[in-house]
Amino acid sequence: MKTETYRRLLSITFCVLLLFLLPAILAFAEENSESATFPFQIDDHGIMTLEGSGPLDAEAFAELNEDARLSVLAVSVPEGVTEIGDGAFSNFRNLRGVVLPDSVERIGAKAFQNCESLSSLTLPTALRELEADAFEGCGALKAVYRWCDSGIKASLLPEGMNLKIMHRPNLVYANYAWSADGTSCVASAPCVHHTHGPINETVRTDVLVIKEPTCEEKGNVEAAAVFLNPGFGIRTQAVTLPASHRLIHHAATAADCENGAVQEYWECDLCGSLFGNSSAKWSLDAPAVGKPLGHNYAFSDYAERPTCQDDGLARYVCTRCGDEKTEAVLASPRYHVYDFEHQDGAWKSTCSQHGGVIYHCTVCGAKTVVELPLLDHEWGDWVVEKEATKDAPGLKVVKCMHCDARVHAEIPKKK
Repeated sequence: MKTETYRRLLSITFCVLLLFLLPAILAFAEENSESATFPFQIDDHGIMTLEGSGPLDAEAFAELNEDARLSVLAVSVPEGVTEIGDGAFSNFRNLRGVVLPDSVERIGAKAFQNCESLSSLTLPTALRELEADAFEGCGALKAVYRWCDSGIKASLLPEGMNLKIMHRPNLVYANYAWSADGTSCVASAPCVHHTHGPINETVRTDVLVIKEPTCEEKGNVEAAAVFLNPGFGIRTQAVTLPASHRLIHHAATAADCENGAVQEYWECDLCGSLFGNSSAKWSLDAPAVGKPLGHNYAFSDYAERPTCQDDGLARYVCTRCGDEKTEAVLASPRYHVYDFEHQDGAWKSTCSQHGGVIYHCTVCGAKTVVELPLLDHEWGDWVVEKEATKDAPGLKVVKCMHCDARVHAEIPKKK
């Protein structure tokens, strides 16, 4: 009897304790559920894809070190996430694009702190709270958008930040046109509310080479496009590259002294084939080569000066390229080495005879005469040979005092 009473009392006590502890247990479970991490993947393009729903906070990326954060270029947040919590994407410094679902109601303090490469962001339609320092350190953020069907007001934004309109593309009719090499993508679609004409955006893509094409085999790349308009999403596309030569361009070269002019050509660094155009449609056996110009040597000086008895070496320099050469110069009387500092004899010039100076060669003793110029005439006084009259002019003459040279001049008529 006592045992049965004891059991009943113990059961009642347990039920009372459970009633008191149940709210705390539920709160603890809810708290831990909200802070649970979100599964995510970062692909080779630097695109982070998340899974899960509910509030997203910094704990979701606690395992990412600095290098991993720097590798993220774009983020796609799934529908069902209701909050971008405090510091969630802090220090994702290379983050350029973010796709936020319309389910996000709050963007917390420092949510995108130091996202230095983030240049634009489109706010979710359900957003009700945006902390003033959510974009602290986002120096490249020049534009914040709201969807054309959103009622978000500019007053929701931090002071000094402008709110622009982003038209929402109707993805049912969206078209994505990728370039043949996958390096660009053009997205186009009508606006879902027909409040705007066709929405078009062209972006440069991030290309990941899977297999390089060769001269005979096709290649494959995967291209990723991150659009300014998040309605177009973040798209990846496998692109097949045609077999092609990998061409290296060789510019045309002008002729020089030793080489002829060479035509412009392209060379495949895979198979070595040569082509006359960048489309590899004009095959060449070899690039055309012209004739060299040849050297144009001009005398510069003597490496060894020749004399009347000893051979010498003359130095020549090309006027086009500066190349040098030497040539032997045979001994010759024209290479006498005369001592012009000392005279062996001299005589003066007159107005009719040249003077001269004698010098000797210091090598062989041969003599040479350097002729001196004639002196000017030394004129005497004028002498009248015929007096002038009223009817006829007169004549006068002046003679050189050292030779027979004379000059006549007319005397005007008398008046």
